[in-house]
Amino acid sequence: MESVLVLQGFWKSASELSQEKHPAGYNLWKNTPKLEITNMSEGVITFKHQQNHPSKAIFEWHRLDTPILYNESEHPIQFLIQHVKTKAFVYWPRVSEGHGQRVEIPKKYQSSGPFMLYIAESPSDV
Repeated sequence: MESVLVLQGFWKSASELSQEKHPAGYNLWKNTPKLEITNMSEGVITFKHQQNHPSKAIFEWHRLDTPILYNESEHPIQFLIQHVKTKAFVYWPRVSEGHGQRVEIPKKYQSSGPFMLYIAESPSDV
């Protein structure tokens, strides 16, 4: 399982993300389902997103406070996590099919959640 260490500099505003070069069709926060993740202190530690489009994924908060995104699709996926209060985003371009991605979010962000998760099919050129 791969890990993504989400450093403070990874959190960007929507306008900052829009100015970066991303694959064609990079419009996750406009065209994909938004799923809310509350922080662990509020008691919701797991949710599933298994709609037929765009992806099948499970996002879990584990006891060690490390969320993991499992890709159960037959294609790579990409995702955005948005902090609801700060409106900042973290973008990750690829989680391979059948793999998990450990998302190491600093405690100060976890404890000040909730988050929104956006999932879409990963472009083939990523």
